[in-house]
Amino acid sequence: PHSITCVVDGGTDQDIAEAIYSHKGLVCYTNGTTEIEFSDQNEYINTIRFSRPTYKDVYVKLVVKKYTGYISKVISDTRLAIYDYLNSLTVGSDISISMLIGVITACNPDINKPIFGIKSITIGTSKDSMAAGDIDIAYDEIPNPVYGNIEVYLE
Repeated sequence: PHSITCVVDGGTDQDIAEAIYSHKGLVCYTNGTTEIEFSDQNEYINTIRFSRPTYKDVYVKLVVKKYTGYISKVISDTRLAIYDYLNSLTVGSDISISMLIGVITACNPDINKPIFGIKSITIGTSKDSMAAGDIDIAYDEIPNPVYGNIEVYLE
């Protein structure tokens, strides 16, 4: 009770400590693994705590099936779309396989006349733990997309 926990990605430690100090309530304890001493306007030293997220690697394997009008650019477009989606996620955001499917399907130039479909898709936090389901991300983790961990194949 009477405390806050902040998990912060980006920014300098000092800027984060100042922002937390100016927005937290009086006598509010701060939790975290990083401790910064911050002097207020009365030169009173406050210890501000917060945590940095743990980066969680993500692996994706997509197999596409080509339809009439298929072009080879589909492979690079879908791979980039997957990377962009994963890179847009914030601290604590779960990875939704259904959202990935939507992002991939949107790479079709005309949704009413698709040039490719999804044959299979698996995701995981290692190559050995991939499945066709969501990935739960803890409150203090953030997805870490690596372009080389996204594989797109043509059936």
